[in-house]
Amino acid sequence: MWRQQYLFSFFIKQLMNILSLFDGISCAKVALHKCKLHINQYFSSEIDKYAIIISNNNHKDIIRL
Repeated sequence: MWRQQYLFSFFIKQLMNILSLFDGISCAKVALHKCKLHINQYFSSEIDKYAIIISNNNHKDIIRL
């Protein structure tokens, strides 16, 4: 039990760079935020123009590839 708490607290304090391929509407960013994980940079790759529009409206800090 203490190991899980230690690992969880370790990941909470770390800044992560995320690469999301086939990102869709950036649900991974929402999930990471709900887990209270700190994101340094979020890189996204998506080809569907409608998913990109929705993602851009919801998350202004995403770096598109």
